[in-house]
Amino acid sequence: WLVLHHGFSVDVSAGADPIRGSTHSPDGNSGELLTLIENRDGESCAVGGRSRWTQAEAANGIQGTLKDWLTCAGIDLDANPQLRDDSGVVSTSLYFRTMGLQLHLELNYVNQNYINQHTTASGPVVCILKVKAEVHHTFVSDLYDQLYIPGPNGTIMVETLQVAHGVSIRTTVTGVYRTWSLRSTVQAILELFVLFQLPAFMVRFLALYCLGSISNIYRRARSNKFNIYENLHCGI
Repeated sequence: WLVLHHGFSVDVSAGADPIRGSTHSPDGNSGELLTLIENRDGESCAVGGRSRWTQAEAANGIQGTLKDWLTCAGIDLDANPQLRDDSGVVSTSLYFRTMGLQLHLELNYVNQNYINQHTTASGPVVCILKVKAEVHHTFVSDLYDQLYIPGPNGTIMVETLQVAHGVSIRTTVTGVYRTWSLRSTVQAILELFVLFQLPAFMVRFLALYCLGSISNIYRRARSNKFNIYENLHCGI
């Protein structure tokens, strides 16, 4: 069996406590954590009998047999690993069982509604768990033993070397957590003010119309009568 616990931690702002959540010990600030299991193509696949694991169902971990996880990755241990693995090395093994492979678990956390061509889900936090397989030789630690057996002509030393292949596991974590920020909102508003030259317009409006008699002086200084005959006499 393969049991998976996972979680996330988000630093939303300086000085505030980070938002955390996990299948093992959920944080009260994060709410429900929903886990969706998908294959490489984004289609739902079942591990332990289900492809959607709620917070309560995953409290003891997302549990499934190794066969369930490999089926999601599209791997059969008794299948032929083809001629070459991902590193370009020619495989001499007839089966994955005698070659090994790497199980790649991609965890992507989002706190928005998750929609793709196969699945739709909503909740405070959704984890999309994609199960992939990377084909290459994997080895576990060699087992070396020496045995001394009594014989008719003395002690006989017997050496045994066991080379085993297995399924290694690699995880990668990505995610997008969106939240409202007062600082970012104020900064965006100020940038709009500067972009549309609103400060200069507001200062000009106040000076021309909101300062009483002083505004009258500013308006007279800003606007002059233009006499075409006097100013363009030579051109007429």
